[in-house]
Amino acid sequence: MEQINKVEILGIVGGISVYTQGQTPFARVSVVTKQVYYQSASGTDVVESTWHSVVINQTRNMPDINTIRKGDAIHLVGRIKNNKYTDKDGQERYSSDIIAQAYEIMEESPAITL
Repeated sequence: MEQINKVEILGIVGGISVYTQGQTPFARVSVVTKQVYYQSASGTDVVESTWHSVVINQTRNMPDINTIRKGDAIHLVGRIKNNKYTDKDGQERYSSDIIAQAYEIMEESPAITL
């Protein structure tokens, strides 16, 4: 059986930092997605925001990462990578990143705002 590690999100860029490792530029991008659902107990709509940590490696088949701006609507496809590290206090910590395999900046923003 084939195993699948795939994620697809459409959200808004909250921040971006561009770095270079060796000769290869990459970006760490925070992207927010929002889900709205109805809460019957209070009779109101609830907006749930989820922040995603995304790593985009600059490759020939991707748009220039230097064109990504805060507030851009972004559609991306990638995989989840779990990380384990030790913080400055000696505590083991875990984090998850989305490693983008393809992305595009959308012309029209989805119906969410920062």
